[in-house]
Amino acid sequence: MLCYSNIYNIYIITERYVKVAKNHFNKALEYEVWSDNKKPIKASELKYRNSKENRRVKLNDLVTDDKKMKNVGRKFLIFPDWRVAVKPSSAEISINTKDLDLYINNKKVAKTDSDSYTKKITRLYPGTYNFTVKGKVSNQDVEVSSEQDLLGENKEVDLDVEYLSFKVNSNLKDGDLYIGSQRIGKLKDGQYNISKMAVTNDAKVFVQKSFPGKPSLKSEVKSIQDIYDGDTITLDAEGVLEHKTAVSLITGAYNRLSSYAASHRTPDNLDEVFSGGDKNSFYTDVKNNIDTNTTEAKNRSADSILYSDINVTKITQTSPTTYTVDFTVIYNFSFMYDSEHETSGNIKQKLSWSANVSYNRDEDDDEYSFYKDYKGYRITSSNGKSKVLETKNTVK
Repeated sequence: MLCYSNIYNIYIITERYVKVAKNHFNKALEYEVWSDNKKPIKASELKYRNSKENRRVKLNDLVTDDKKMKNVGRKFLIFPDWRVAVKPSSAEISINTKDLDLYINNKKVAKTDSDSYTKKITRLYPGTYNFTVKGKVSNQDVEVSSEQDLLGENKEVDLDVEYLSFKVNSNLKDGDLYIGSQRIGKLKDGQYNISKMAVTNDAKVFVQKSFPGKPSLKSEVKSIQDIYDGDTITLDAEGVLEHKTAVSLITGAYNRLSSYAASHRTPDNLDEVFSGGDKNSFYTDVKNNIDTNTTEAKNRSADSILYSDINVTKITQTSPTTYTVDFTVIYNFSFMYDSEHETSGNIKQKLSWSANVSYNRDEDDDEYSFYKDYKGYRITSSNGKSKVLETKNTVK
């Protein structure tokens, strides 16, 4: 058990270490030794490490775990010389194809010389490593990769070449398809066909969509080992807004607005469709249009206003949880015959508009919501101004 003075010394060392570790890799090496032999870590032992990758260190983890600190001697013949213990990793690589180049983090390691090639790389500094083999097989370009987190253990890395043909469907309609760490290509209308692709047995298949300046959205992941030649697989991401759901959401919004048009009272459960309830810009825009044509009409007020023929024309995903939904809708203003206005009929306007929509997983959990067709989704605001596409006036 460590005495108080040792604990204090360890705390001082680790505090200094953490300050430099995240931003100054080489400087932080001065505080580190290999955990198994207490020897300083040489630059030559770091040749495969990704130089852009930062350490993952926490002060509390180092202080509370004495196995993560090593006493390597004495300073000034008196004080214990405490260093941060780095547990080395290793990788046992196997490749079933001759004459391929082996790379670790884009650094060439060797060329395979048999169809049962193996190589062990030892004393790897903890971090993320991308193992890749590439070359030509039967005059076809082959590249197989596997990304591994090595955190002080021995990993078996299988880079065997396997040829597989299969189809991918995904609700990330224009996402990028990945096998392992290799980007294969972009989906078109949610589909991609893989033809005789060389893959590794432990590779994972997934679709990922990127957004400028925002986190990416990743689909479910499927292992190559679970895919057979000729398969069709589905790799959907959670919370992606589908066309049917968008139609239900916009319809739900106009159902609330129809209620307001009939009663001029704020509808119940408004926040199940509109974020912010009656302060929502989409809601207030249509509400103001209703008021302008009824209670606040300068000439003749409509006796009723109905909304119909909602058609979602486009859904654009702007982040993992936000969308813009373009749609068209028919506004039908009905005017009845009366003594002041001896005419009757309808004014129908077809409008195009766009709404900003967000997805909240927590709200999706409300199994008692009456509006289950679009639960979890809310209109956050209008997206620009509506435009009148055509008008039919039958008031006579």
